[in-house]
Amino acid sequence: MGKTIRKCFEYLGLSVFLWCCSACMIGGGHGGGGGGHGMGIPGATLTSLTPSTVVAGGPSFTLDVKGTGFVPGGSLFWNTTGLGAYTFVSSTEVTVQVGAGFITTPGNVNIVATIPTPRTNPSNALPLTIGSFSSSACVLFGSYNFFFTGFDASGPVTIAGQFGVDTNGNVNGEEDFKDLASAHTVLITGGSCANSATTNEGTLSLTTSVGTSHYTFATQAKPSPGTNGQMAEEGDANGISGSGRFKLTPPGASRPESATATTTAPSPPARKFPAARRSRICIRARP
Repeated sequence: MGKTIRKCFEYLGLSVFLWCCSACMIGGGHGGGGGGHGMGIPGATLTSLTPSTVVAGGPSFTLDVKGTGFVPGGSLFWNTTGLGAYTFVSSTEVTVQVGAGFITTPGNVNIVATIPTPRTNPSNALPLTIGSFSSSACVLFGSYNFFFTGFDASGPVTIAGQFGVDTNGNVNGEEDFKDLASAHTVLITGGSCANSATTNEGTLSLTTSVGTSHYTFATQAKPSPGTNGQMAEEGDANGISGSGRFKLTPPGASRPESATATTTAPSPPARKFPAARRSRICIRARP
């Protein structure tokens, strides 16, 4: 045939040279060892949730998660919906605030943690149950907006905010306080709600870093839990006297994700491969 026949083909990712089909080489080893690049490694491990059961229609709550392998900067997930960055307590404990909008409907969800360490997998999932409402220790149950006006020793006082009451009568929330001497926004970190002998009346205490206010209240109708009502404070140790109103706050017509949705943990990190390079496959044959 007297002449050399050369055939060249464009190919991506390999450089292969064949001389009379007797040699084969993958050019430069580029991409060699790529297997395993970006593979996930174990992340945090969850061992317990507190609480592990809440009641549908209840107020926002703090979820305490214990386990191992936590680092600052991680996040918690409600099924596949992010709850946001967790508060790092230690390598074995983190917390996150869960809004009332997540627990409007009975069902079951899974809690999953992710940490920012490169190429780590999501944690195992722990179940949290949202039970149906049956009864409450206080006629108030759920989240309420409130507005209160009165007087203290310095003059007029205005307090507004939101408080939540769970089925045990425990209270949390946030309030804005203003009088002639000061103004501040503080968390309601404790308190209690209890019924009185008269139907749909009771006592409510709200505790903040500044102190505790004690109110008497009455709801306007007779649903259970109560929806709207009035509150009053008089002769309290903080020197404030006045009155106000509160109203049940629906958490929203829809939640970020159904409690009964199929649980899918966040996906492990995707494998990454080096960018392909253009090379040639050349076949040269001699007669």
